[in-house]
This record gives sequence, structure tokens and C-alpha cells, in this order.
Amino acid sequence: MRIDLSGKKAIVSGSTAGIGFGIARGLALAGAVVVITGRTQERVDQAIDALKQETKSGGIEGVAADLGRADGCQALIDAHPDADILVNNVGIFEPKGFFDIDDDDWERFFQINVMSAVRLSRHYARGMRDRGWGRIQFLSSESALNIPTEMVHYGMTKTAVQSISRGLAKVLAGTGVTVNAILPGPDILPPMNASKLVILDRDGVINEDSDAYIKTPEEWRPLPGSAAAIARLNHAGYRVVVATNQSGLARGYFDQAGLDAIHRTMAAHLEGAGARLSGVFFCPHGPDDGCACRKPLPGLIDQIVAEYGDVTGVPMVGDSLRDLEAGVARGCRPVLVLTGKGRRTLDKGLPETLGPVDVYDSLAGFVDQFLKDPS
Repeated sequence: MRIDLSGKKAIVSGSTAGIGFGIARGLALAGAVVVITGRTQERVDQAIDALKQETKSGGIEGVAADLGRADGCQALIDAHPDADILVNNVGIFEPKGFFDIDDDDWERFFQINVMSAVRLSRHYARGMRDRGWGRIQFLSSESALNIPTEMVHYGMTKTAVQSISRGLAKVLAGTGVTVNAILPGPDILPPMNASKLVILDRDGVINEDSDAYIKTPEEWRPLPGSAAAIARLNHAGYRVVVATNQSGLARGYFDQAGLDAIHRTMAAHLEGAGARLSGVFFCPHGPDDGCACRKPLPGLIDQIVAEYGDVTGVPMVGDSLRDLEAGVARGCRPVLVLTGKGRRTLDKGLPETLGPVDVYDSLAGFVDQFLKDPS
């Protein structure tokens, strides 16, 4: 079924990347004139150019405004007084313990995630009602129902968004204007081509490494540019998976629930950049447990092969020798990044048994070159 939105104008808040960008793309492909919004003109211009290239549509416009403020919402309204479709997508997240969330944090999350949608819906719904047709979508989250303990403030806003959408739907019943809420999870992006895969180590490649281990969501700190690099791989059609040793489980530094919380934090950060991981494969064992999955042994790579097929030639990106050895054992292309322990690994010297090893300053540097020449 093809939806024809020719002659309709759609506004998508927070749409320079991620879910918002994907929604804007779908609306443009359906024939709508689409208004992109973002906080900076540079990001808005980049998104407009990307959408025009992908959709071959000339009906892409944009507004740079801070929609977490009343004057930012008004700037959008002044630039585009009427719309037929409104998608309230803009939102922020931040892993933080409940007792560390101060009043300013609560207010900031409420203004951006909730009041932006209230202000825009209050304006645009009037025109839709008067014209007898309109569509308003609120982007909630699965976190509205399953509140993450490390992001209670975020979950609160997403529950509020659901309540507003339900109430507004009742207010506009019978007017020709429909209102709905969408509850996406981290797998919202379209499926990738299974033949295109990149394998990453976690600590030292995606996030900062620590000799004291990453034990809590608060200790998980992304490396600059890593999320954007993964997003670029996704947008180019690549699945990205992680293969990581997590002996902190065996050592008692954290439990499975703690590791899951760390990975939810990672997924949320990536989602905010328009990126996703197709899978996280981890070894829970210690160095003396005699398992087959602790790198440099290739057990984790074997798990990836079982799910995705032959990995010959697939990049295995890591910051340590054990990462590269695990990948090479199953025919992967070894890639060393100099973040994390990478510089130390390079200075020690790489064994000839690895064969040629590509070396880059960071994951972003690798992706820059890889997308130019994947061979």
C-alpha cells in the first residue's frame, strides 16, 4: 500500500537525525512537503541536503530553533503557521541516578520532552480542526511503561506524552483530526542487509575504557564521534554488532542486571544519534574459567557467525591484540583503533600472524575511510 500525502505539509520536531529523520524521509517519499527542525542551522542544512538526495524531493524545508523553549516553538510557528501533519519527536535522555537528578534536570526534561509537544500541538491542532483534517503523532517510548531505573526522569516524560496524546485524541474526536502515540524501542530503524556487517569491541572503541572496569551506567562514557560513526554505518546499510569481554561479571563487580542497565544506556545514547546495534555478544567469564568465548579465543565470533553467517572479510574493530586475534581466527579483517588501549597495543608491536592490520585514530576515522572504500 502506498500512502499519498501530496499537497500535505508535515512538521517533524527534532528531525535532523535518528527516528525523526527516518520519519521525515518516509513523509517526503509519500509526497508531503516536510519541515525539518533542529537546534542548529548547520544540522538542519545537512539533514535537508541528505533528504533531498535520498528522496529526490524539492519539498524539504527547515527551521533551526530550540523547541525546549517557548520562543523556539514560536519561531517555528512564525515560519510555518499551518501544517496538516505534526510529529512531536524532539526529546532528550540522560542516564542519571534518581538521587542525582536535581530540580533543574526535571524541569529541563519536562520542557523539552513534554512542553514542546504541548505548545506545538496547541497551535497546529486548531488549524487542523478548522480545516477538518489533520494527523498528530507523539513519540513516546517503551520506557513510558517500563521505567528505566537509571532514567526515571526520562520515563516520566514519556508517560506524560502518552497521557497528553490520549487526552487530545478525545478533545478532537469527530473533527477529522486523529492523535496517536508511538512507543518505539531501540530497534526502530529499518532492517539492514544481512550481508553487510561490522564487528566492534565495546570498551575503548565505542566508550571510554577503564582499568577499574565499567561497573554502572554512570561510568559508561561514549568516545567522541563513536555514535555518529555507527549511525553512518547503519545509514549505509551495515549491521553493527559488539563482541566484548565482560569479566566484571565473574569478578563480582556487577551483576547481569547491572550489565543490562549499562547496555540500555549505550543503546539510548546511540538511538539519540540515529544509530543502533544489531546485537551485543559478551563473554561473562574470568580469565581462569577455561571458556571458549573469552577473546582472544573466537567463541564470541562463532556466536556472531551462527546468527549472521560467514564473517570472512568482515571488519573486526578493536583496541587490543585479543580483539584482533579473535576476529582473524575466523577470517575477519583486523582493524586497530588508537583509542582506549590502542596506542599501547600498537607500541608493543603487532605479530605477523595477524597479517595486514589497518590502523586508525578512532572509530570515526575508520568509518570515514571504510565508507569510501569498503574493500
